[in-house]
Amino acid sequence: MMKKKPKFLLLGWDSADWKVINPLMDAGLMPALESIVNKGVMGNIATLDPPLSPMLWTSIATGKYAFKHGVHGFLEACEDNKKVRAVTNESINTSTVWEILNKNGYKTNVVSWWPSHPAGELNGVQISNFFGKAAPTSKWYDWAKVPGSVYPQEYEEVLNGYRVHPGELDFNQLSTFIPKFHLLKEEDQNLINLLASDLAECISVHSAATYLAEHTEWDFMAVYYNAIDHISHCFMKYHPPKLAWIKEEKFELFQEVINAIYRFHDLMLARWLELVDEDCYVMVLSDHGFHSDHMRVKELPKEPAAIAREHNYLGMLAMKGPGIKKDARIYGSNLLDVCPTILSIFDLAIGKDMDGKILQSAFEEIPKLKVLDTWDEANLKNKNKVHLLENADLVQQLVDLGYVDAANFDSPVEVKRILDENNFYLARSYYDAAKYQEASWIMDVLCQEHPQNIRYLLFAAEIAAERKEVSALEACITKLEKLDTKAKAVLSLLKGKLAFLQNDYNTALLIFQSLLKTKEHNSAYLEYQIANSFLKLHKYKEAIEHYQFNLKANPSSAHGLHGMGVAYLGLEDYEKAAECLIDSVAITYFNPSAHFHLGIALKNLSAFEEAEQAFLVAKQLAPAMAKARLELIALYENELANPQKLQDLKEELQRKRSGTVYVVSGLPRSGTSMMMQALEAGGLELLVDNKRKADLSNPKGYYEHEAVKRLASENAIILEAKDKGVKVICSLLRFLPPRFDYKVILMKRPVKQVLSSQELMLVSQGKMQKESSVFEMDKLLVKSYDDAKAWMEKSANIEYLEVAYEEVLANAPEQMNLITQFLKLDLKEKDMVNIIDKSLHRNK
Repeated sequence: MMKKKPKFLLLGWDSADWKVINPLMDAGLMPALESIVNKGVMGNIATLDPPLSPMLWTSIATGKYAFKHGVHGFLEACEDNKKVRAVTNESINTSTVWEILNKNGYKTNVVSWWPSHPAGELNGVQISNFFGKAAPTSKWYDWAKVPGSVYPQEYEEVLNGYRVHPGELDFNQLSTFIPKFHLLKEEDQNLINLLASDLAECISVHSAATYLAEHTEWDFMAVYYNAIDHISHCFMKYHPPKLAWIKEEKFELFQEVINAIYRFHDLMLARWLELVDEDCYVMVLSDHGFHSDHMRVKELPKEPAAIAREHNYLGMLAMKGPGIKKDARIYGSNLLDVCPTILSIFDLAIGKDMDGKILQSAFEEIPKLKVLDTWDEANLKNKNKVHLLENADLVQQLVDLGYVDAANFDSPVEVKRILDENNFYLARSYYDAAKYQEASWIMDVLCQEHPQNIRYLLFAAEIAAERKEVSALEACITKLEKLDTKAKAVLSLLKGKLAFLQNDYNTALLIFQSLLKTKEHNSAYLEYQIANSFLKLHKYKEAIEHYQFNLKANPSSAHGLHGMGVAYLGLEDYEKAAECLIDSVAITYFNPSAHFHLGIALKNLSAFEEAEQAFLVAKQLAPAMAKARLELIALYENELANPQKLQDLKEELQRKRSGTVYVVSGLPRSGTSMMMQALEAGGLELLVDNKRKADLSNPKGYYEHEAVKRLASENAIILEAKDKGVKVICSLLRFLPPRFDYKVILMKRPVKQVLSSQELMLVSQGKMQKESSVFEMDKLLVKSYDDAKAWMEKSANIEYLEVAYEEVLANAPEQMNLITQFLKLDLKEKDMVNIIDKSLHRNK
């Protein structure tokens, strides 16, 4: 029996948020959406950054980040780079899901998707996102159609008849949203005009779309509604509970608007469910949410697209259809997952160049994965050009809606500003995809061209902090200090992050705690930073307390849940750790570190098969994460006893190795500098920066690299150590990235000699009085040394040779020969022996 051809309805509700929906569903006021939830799945869906609608809805349609699909904002330069235009269908430079479906013989209708103007050629009908928009100067009885808004043109006349002009809405329609309509004042007219305009466009889109659903053949249909977003930007401030800065009379007038627009969407959804068969897939989703609680913004900064600050990171998703789970929740979904999921339902391959995944947890049986390199080669677009006269109206629409500021869009200066702003959004898209290098390249140029743009400098500082580039962050702080004395709180926050990167967690903690008292920053964010600082100080109970404060203000903080899970791991409370980490990956699935830590928790709970799955996900999301492979190797070797998987993984790990790093380690003052000198004399290239100058304690130098001291928080410096020698104290060995093989020369020296040498060094530097040291440290030093040896012995990618400091002094030729044999390098042993200076052995 042939499998029935699927049918799929995709409905986009811009800005829809479960925080508003759930109370309405609980009250029985959104029965249509509730029926989808009961018959299918529901869950949060994570947005992308920046949360700008044209970028996000294009990512939904393509399964790709903005830096791949080409839409980087609301406006763009025309082909000659002399004028500005609204982003259009022509801006998209990769295949959309409906184009892929067309290529495979399916019929598609696409209505009002943003951006989709001019309407493109489809095997079906496309109505552009400017179809239902009415210019403020237009009249209901004389409303010109928008050229190029309908394809094929033969549908233009009938569909234009379904448009509703704002002037056609009267008291009866608007009083549904504002029951006390009769109390409106003249000062409210602008708000009413905006409400009428958004409602009229919404009705136009719905009417035209449902006409197509009834009168055309289709396999896939996508319809985008923007009314919830537009109306929320105007009226969410009046939504209950009442905000302190909102006047009582305005609250009484407009408090029902938000609930009413959601209920209106549910009525439209009910009509859709009447029009489609029970076996039609129906997916309702938003591109992001909208803050409706205490996180609502009182005032927006004067910056481009500032209204995006009102958006919530998590949108909503509900889906039903054949093979979809019933009355179930799904976790970890992302906007990028929509396109791959739809393609899998139509039994089509997923492009390897797509950034999303199939929403496997939504299905009763996981769809069989098919892949191909890309759909783009087979899907060349036939672009329609936008006329400049028409484009001027489209740009004005964006100005009227508040997405862009009014300006002279024919000015070369303005074109350059728009291009720079789009590059800023492009950098944020790269950053969101964890492509920090690409984001940094863009911001370096923007900051050079706009040295006084505080927004650009702040984002450059964020990138530097994420990349753990101390010098770059210091440079940003210096520039900001010279620019704006009003931004003291922001500068303090950056200085706290700088101290954190420098492993000065106590200083970072003091800065974050002082900022919390000033109430100049988001308290939830500061609580998160405070918790992170306590976590690094191994004060796990205090960390958990502050993660809880963070989560109380922002329950959907995936990073807060992750951090709290790690803190519970530190307390060896593996059950609570697992609970936090499961909740974290449910909100943000793409976090390999959280999956790894979940695996650790599950392993300690003896849930070995579940731990295996967590480590496998971590490995899948971060192919370079060798520590996940090492944990899997240990599982297959011990608890799960799977020789075949063990062998496969060992071979895979070996293939992933990036080379060898030669490490000199030991306790401080145990002869590590002497050994580095010897290796250099033998011909091995060293990774050093010479920032720590030679002194009386080490007259020949320390042979260190400052960044190595930050291995606990940043190990990227080791990427530069391939095939080189580097000094790492033994307590930091466990932070070496697993992607390399390591040959470690472990210097051993009697602990009392080490302590004596350390004391003399500190006295010479004026940091300690002579004979004031206490030798209670000896047990801690011995433990640090022994812990490092134990860790290396169980690490598959590390070999070490223990070398006694006194043996090197007593018999240097023999020791240097042993070292070169261990390293398997052709070193000049004679020169290595000659570098050993016995006169420096002063502390016995």
